[in-house]
Amino acid sequence: MPIKFGAVIQLSVGKVAVSYKNYLKRPYVLASVWVAIFTIAGFWVSYYSRLPFGVSDHGLVTHLHAVVFTGWLVLLIVQTVLAAQGKIKQHMALGTVGIYWGCALIVMGLWIALQSFQHDILLQGMDAASRGLAFPLFDMLLFTPAFALAISFRKTPRYHKRLMLVAVTVMLVAPGARLLGVLDKFSDSLLLFLWLLPLIFAQVSDLWRRKGLSPIYLTAM
Repeated sequence: MPIKFGAVIQLSVGKVAVSYKNYLKRPYVLASVWVAIFTIAGFWVSYYSRLPFGVSDHGLVTHLHAVVFTGWLVLLIVQTVLAAQGKIKQHMALGTVGIYWGCALIVMGLWIALQSFQHDILLQGMDAASRGLAFPLFDMLLFTPAFALAISFRKTPRYHKRLMLVAVTVMLVAPGARLLGVLDKFSDSLLLFLWLLPLIFAQVSDLWRRKGLSPIYLTAM
């Protein structure tokens, strides 16, 4: 039976359109993947790229922090996929683990920041060490209240998912600061755009689907 070329083209275009709409319906899955990519890129030179070759000179606390942080990224992606698939019971059950994991992330973030601060004082002096401490502290100071609000609205999905996205996006301050040091040729404005891309994409999705912007995103921006 001959295949009509025009019908094939029409079917392909239709599939692309459906896929595009499905992506807009799952902005949190895409946002979580981007958060993972941005984070790994930020710490690639100083940490991740050294692991396969066994040349990392970091201490036990740094490795423990990396395990907790990387596990958080995996958990974030799994949670958004479960929610997108409508598996809400599994999402909420795993969310209990996520609450404790997020608290561990805050503790480890503050611990590694203070340890690095003490180390930098000895090598670079108080002024340089204070500047280095600002980014991870700012990171945790932004993440903690957003995360707490997301937990408090856990049973109100329209608030919970947006607050969680805000929390994980503001947490990108530290990897963004690392990228500033590595990618000198890129403008600060471009890196700011890449940092806020999850929130931008979610707002575009809200405009597309709900014909309006969430006040949560507007406040965060």
